[in-house]
Amino acid sequence: MNVKSVLLATAASSLLASSAFAADLSVKAPYRAVAPAAWSWAGLYIGVNIGAAAKYTQAEVINTAPFSTLHTATMSDTGFIGGGQIGYNWQSGNFVWGVEADISGLSGTASDFIGATGGNYTASSEISWLATFRGRAGLVVSDTLLYVTAGLAVAEIKDRINYGTSAEHSETRSGPVGGVGVEHMFAPQWIGRLEVLWADLGKTSSTTVLGAGLTGTKATSFKHQLAIVRAGLNYKF
Repeated sequence: MNVKSVLLATAASSLLASSAFAADLSVKAPYRAVAPAAWSWAGLYIGVNIGAAAKYTQAEVINTAPFSTLHTATMSDTGFIGGGQIGYNWQSGNFVWGVEADISGLSGTASDFIGATGGNYTASSEISWLATFRGRAGLVVSDTLLYVTAGLAVAEIKDRINYGTSAEHSETRSGPVGGVGVEHMFAPQWIGRLEVLWADLGKTSSTTVLGAGLTGTKATSFKHQLAIVRAGLNYKF
């Protein structure tokens, strides 16, 4: 083989290798977007809440003999509610369920006049604190949780009646509570919340012995209900 043939063979080999290398450079691996891992709602969380609580109270003055209802009053008041909560969630796919306990302080007093023989008298009621123990269940849509909740409410209630003479009665009451809510996870550990609850705390009673020209003993029955709208912020561990 002469020198010319060798040079031609070498040039051809170099050209083929360059073409193959260029072809390899022109072919790029297809781009595949990597979806971020979904944030989990499962685990322990604690938080704070603040909002408004509307108190609805019905008062009935009852004559102890012959046990007849004399006068009634419907009282309402909207005040501040604020406190904290702690809970734990479990999650399976888009379904979330859990338990939660909270305690809050309330402001405001519901009061009204009660018309009576001999003049107008008053009844009033206040709730100083409220605790709830509830189960929750809901569905996750993207980074938002829609849920329902129900359980037990416990509250400290103070009732007053002025019906010739004054009487005051304090009692810790319990009753059912339920509602709905929505939560939004705006970071892996931080969850905002808006919640609406309704609680029925049943009846309390107060007794007063009448004076100032009135005779007998009267019992006043108070029925207590609460409507709550509050916002909250939770930190999930």
